[in-house]
Amino acid sequence: MSNIGTYKFKTEMQKILNILVHSLYTNKDIFLRELLSNAADALDKINYILITQSQNKEEIKNPDLPLEIKISIDKDNKKLYISDTGIGMTKEELQQNLGTIAHSGSKEFLQRLSEHKNNLEIIGQFGVGFYSVFMVAKEVRVHTKSYKKKSPSYTWISTGEEGYKIKESDFQKQRGTTIEILLKDDEEEYLNKEKIKEIIYKYSNFINFPIYLDGEKVNKISALWTKNKSEIKEDEYIEFYKFISKNQDTPLTYLHLKFDSPLQFSAILYVGETNLEKLGFLKYEHGLHLYSKKILIQPDNKELLPPYLRFIYGVVDSEDIDLNVSRELIQNTPVFSKIKSNLTKKLLDHFNKLAKNDKETYTKIWNEFGRFFKEAIHLDLSHRDKIVPLLRFISSKSKDDKELISLDDYIKRMQVDQKEIYYITGPDLSSIKNSPYLEFFKKEDIEVLFLTDPLDEFVFNYLIEYKDKKFKSVENADIESLKKTTEKELTEKEKEEKQKNEEKIDKLINFIKLTLKDKIVDVVKSKRLVDSPVCLVNAENAPSAHIQKLLKMMTNESLKTKKILEINTENPIIQNLAIAYEKNPVAEELKDIIEQLYENSIIAVDGISENPDKMIKRIEKILSLTTKLLTK
Repeated sequence: MSNIGTYKFKTEMQKILNILVHSLYTNKDIFLRELLSNAADALDKINYILITQSQNKEEIKNPDLPLEIKISIDKDNKKLYISDTGIGMTKEELQQNLGTIAHSGSKEFLQRLSEHKNNLEIIGQFGVGFYSVFMVAKEVRVHTKSYKKKSPSYTWISTGEEGYKIKESDFQKQRGTTIEILLKDDEEEYLNKEKIKEIIYKYSNFINFPIYLDGEKVNKISALWTKNKSEIKEDEYIEFYKFISKNQDTPLTYLHLKFDSPLQFSAILYVGETNLEKLGFLKYEHGLHLYSKKILIQPDNKELLPPYLRFIYGVVDSEDIDLNVSRELIQNTPVFSKIKSNLTKKLLDHFNKLAKNDKETYTKIWNEFGRFFKEAIHLDLSHRDKIVPLLRFISSKSKDDKELISLDDYIKRMQVDQKEIYYITGPDLSSIKNSPYLEFFKKEDIEVLFLTDPLDEFVFNYLIEYKDKKFKSVENADIESLKKTTEKELTEKEKEEKQKNEEKIDKLINFIKLTLKDKIVDVVKSKRLVDSPVCLVNAENAPSAHIQKLLKMMTNESLKTKKILEINTENPIIQNLAIAYEKNPVAEELKDIIEQLYENSIIAVDGISENPDKMIKRIEKILSLTTKLLTK
């Protein structure tokens, strides 16, 4: 027939196809899994349309066709055919589904694909599974006829190189899609019937529609979630996860639920190994597959769980859901709300049990998906009592940088009469461990939580307290009330010496105030510093240093909040400065040293200098003075 259109693949598509076709993948079998999965999706979609539009069947092409997948082998012509009686495609849908990659993470996919040679588990995660066929195909023809009554049949043709053609065609006589694969000369193993069976058994055994291979039914259709747990083997759970998630990893954990009263439903829920959002991709697009009496009524239902549990894969089947209710209204029914509430509660209970009885598995879950639980703190007030115990942190008493503790662990170790849970924020663990804010707490053996994720501080600000213990940043802690070390009794001579020293320090403080008048609110004697000479602390009610830094990163503008400079009067640098100031109060070098101490305190918090050029010149002047003194 006429009316042939020729189209070019976009550059990004060409790169992906080039990697798929020419990379040294050993597991090419995956192409069949992807094509069968797509066929099953097409059948699910038409099944839903047939259920919800049962009164308007005259608008649907071939409404009485059996829902099935057929595979046929043509050894003489080296061709493999995969047909389904699914929803089919219009010309526009062919262009959209097979001519472009709509997934927002396609650039990231390119990077990960090039980094994961011989590992195809990531293909299904990016919606590019169809293109894996070009690993084995010399040419692919997709013959399709949409379920829409007036839509003609089309054929999409491509060799997987520069582009594709679309033409009207009479090949597909009835609704659905047939993929015609002309195999490469060295891929004849896929003309072997036993090889095709082996792949189906391995990857597609749980497809909920019959698969026929040259007329023989191959797959064991099994609604796994309807079976009793005792009837299901571990590897069946794992294979079912791989089927519904389109991933080839092993789930970290799963939960099989059955409810009989007051409503009937069953579910299998999984947690995968990898958090794609953590890798920089957009939010998870999948939801749970919703069934009613083993009939799929809504794939990828994103309302069955709260947003913070969007990383869960699974299926839910309830006999109490009315098939005649539209998918838009399902989530507004009382049955749906009860199912959602029960699923959420059971999942959170499961995570809490893991956290208590299988710390190794829970640690893996936390390391991948912990941020979702942090989101939940302000998203789900009704389940907060189950969510807060799931939070995990590294603390000053962790054995190493991997040992996580819960808030309950912290409270058990709190000192007698300690009324607050202390935390410190910073860009990384190294910065936190070397922070001057931590010195007093180390000395007094008070545990401090280390927060490197900016979201942590928002969580604490939102929670305010846990089990009657308020959250308090070490920056704002009442140091005087925490101090337990008593000062030794001084002799009269020592008191006199101390008084003289205090007078020198007071004079130095006034000089520092004058020198830094445009940069700070005040200069005070520190009660928190043990080793460091100075540190900057926030004025009362000011946002923490970490929050200020985060806002600066988000808006590219500083809050311009002046801070208080605390000085450690016991530090040799401060004591020497006080003596030097008394001897020569107009010495220019004093200002340079004070400016540098101020700059050091900024770097301790932000990790960078406000004005590195000036700082370098200042350091050079100080070094010049020091080296000159060494020559005397």
